[in-house]
Amino acid sequence: MTFTERTSAPAANNKYYVRTTYGGLNKCILIDSTTGSVLPNCTGYAYGRFMECVGIKSCNLPTSDAGQWYRSAIYEKGKTPRLGAVACWEGGQQGLGHVAIVERIDPDGTVTVSESGYFSKVRFQRRSMKAPFNFNSLTFQGFIYNPKVEPKSSGKMILPEGKFETEYNDQRIIGYGQRSGQKLGMISADGSKPLQALQHINEIDSKQVIIFASMNCNYFQMATDQADPYGTHYGTEISLTNHFSPHQGNVLAYGVKYDGQSVGCKDSEFYYTAQDVSFACAPAHIAYLRGQKVSLWSSAFRNTKANPGTQSMLIRTADRFALAVCSGSLTVQECVTWAEECIDGLMDLCFFDSGGSTQIMIGNEIPVYTGREIPNVLSFYVLKSDYTEPDPVIDPEPSDEDPRDEKIKELTRKVTDLETKLERIKAILEEM
Repeated sequence: MTFTERTSAPAANNKYYVRTTYGGLNKCILIDSTTGSVLPNCTGYAYGRFMECVGIKSCNLPTSDAGQWYRSAIYEKGKTPRLGAVACWEGGQQGLGHVAIVERIDPDGTVTVSESGYFSKVRFQRRSMKAPFNFNSLTFQGFIYNPKVEPKSSGKMILPEGKFETEYNDQRIIGYGQRSGQKLGMISADGSKPLQALQHINEIDSKQVIIFASMNCNYFQMATDQADPYGTHYGTEISLTNHFSPHQGNVLAYGVKYDGQSVGCKDSEFYYTAQDVSFACAPAHIAYLRGQKVSLWSSAFRNTKANPGTQSMLIRTADRFALAVCSGSLTVQECVTWAEECIDGLMDLCFFDSGGSTQIMIGNEIPVYTGREIPNVLSFYVLKSDYTEPDPVIDPEPSDEDPRDEKIKELTRKVTDLETKLERIKAILEEM
């Protein structure tokens, strides 16, 4: 259905914001017993607006505190904004959370929501923000999508979870998208002396983690004037194994703060610590930062800005990070154009020392490998202490059961599936 943006407060007698017991369509908490209004209150507003924006008379949103909506909602959910979706936060004043409705999505990633507020007594207001969408003491959880609002297709690829492959200008690009529960960080090579802190990509391991995918990282020069258990590298590094930012001036720094906000600058201007950021590294080039196109280059990147070759990229969208490697021959600008044209919701894009260092490992496979030892890798990992092995698949023992019993089980499963589908159809009909 066509979506119409709300820019002003709803009328006091708008039935979408009046309690059902007063002749309205809203099931949320009653605020005004004289008019039956559920405003000002964020859940009452979001519940009514979710119906109003598509013209339906009922819905199956929760009616609990806002902070519980995202976990308990039965509708499709995700981290990418869509028009008419409920934006959900937890925490905040008294820990009750907050909800709002997405009214507009700008090309630069800015999302404008409409909302109400109980504690602030605001009947209606609009707020604009960018990913990761945290504000005040509220932590963003995700979006509950409105099934009646058709998402606008950009024709671009939504970064998938796990391994992916694509082509651009007849060149192969191989990548890996972050899966739920996986952390992004840097892991350094082991070495008793700085110049020995080099290892092949499949040998770099902090001994603390399970690695799912890795890619060559920092643009680097090896330090020679101090010993370090893992070797020390010029260029900012905050990782599982190192905390080093020399402020030397000829490299860049890119990091992600614990609130999810990304930062990028010259490393001489980077003063964040391990208490501020979850990781930091030294890319050769930052092309996108927080949804804005930028042009930050390391002066240590030699003169390869325009030269075609293999390229290593860290990509970020609202949904996830991804590692990607061009296994053929593309320039940096061609890779930037590929990301702009082909990736939905591009937020951050960084390039790393490429050419002979370009390599990526996915699981035990190394689809792009140049044979060079490297000082550190960007990795998607899980701490061994947090990792649970999936249950093994065990072949059943031979059975002497009557084959008719299996047929009965199959028919029972089909009946259960039909009953589930019937319940879904009933829920849809109630919304119409």
